[in-house]
Amino acid sequence: MVMLKCRLKIKSDKLFLMRKDILESLSLHFMNDTKSNFADLTRRYN
Repeated sequence: MVMLKCRLKIKSDKLFLMRKDILESLSLHFMNDTKSNFADLTRRYN
């Protein structure tokens, strides 16, 4: 049971980091008015 909780926590942390990364790239995209590379982002996390 504890193992499962740890695994779920790691997975949710990874999802949070992925979301954070996408948000950062989006904010950079709007600040610099350039297209961010979503294919690279998804490749990095899949």
